[in-house]
Amino acid sequence: MESCECKCTKECVFVPYLPLNKPEKYASLSKVFKMSKMARLLKDIEPSQRQVYVDSICFEAEARLRDPVWGCVGIIRDLKLQLEILKRELKKKRMALEEIQRSIILRARF
Repeated sequence: MESCECKCTKECVFVPYLPLNKPEKYASLSKVFKMSKMARLLKDIEPSQRQVYVDSICFEAEARLRDPVWGCVGIIRDLKLQLEILKRELKKKRMALEEIQRSIILRARF
């Protein structure tokens, strides 16, 4: 893998967790984070959780590169907004369904 600073060697702690066919993931990480610090943190994490850690920091780095101001927070904000819109839409649909059900019940009585 290549970054802005150096070539990744077989001894690189990220090799087991970053696909060799996706060098852009390492490039994203190295643009946003100091790799020596990320490597130290990786070594301190339990081996069973290391892939989750690398996936998380890759996602965070890519989000920060796409949106330097908001990063992951922007994604969360957008998802919350979408959720609120969908909740309102669902509430309207449920109210419409209840109205149809009442109408059917009233027609069945006559």
